[in-house]
Amino acid sequence: MCQETLDIQDVLIKLNQNRLFTINSQPQVNGVPSSDPVYGFGPEKGYVYQKAYFEFFVPPELIEPLCDHLNKFDTVSFQAINAAGNEKGNVSEDEVNAVTWGVFPR
Repeated sequence: MCQETLDIQDVLIKLNQNRLFTINSQPQVNGVPSSDPVYGFGPEKGYVYQKAYFEFFVPPELIEPLCDHLNKFDTVSFQAINAAGNEKGNVSEDEVNAVTWGVFPR
């Protein structure tokens, strides 16, 4: 298992135990050096940032309760779509939501 997964392993286990089948995720990273062996990328003397996110499959009967719960948190963005193309979420189509970025010297 990679270090990124180990850093959020407890959360991933809880999500899966509660019928949310995780398929992609990343932990929060706040200004680690670009040389960091796990999270770093890009030129030297830079800094890396990541928003935590979780991507997962949800049983249809859990969509409404999950959306209601997530709407209680102002700092949580979410999007859901099913095979029929029905969408739910709290972000507009034209919003940008960067989840990983770096700041590097010139």
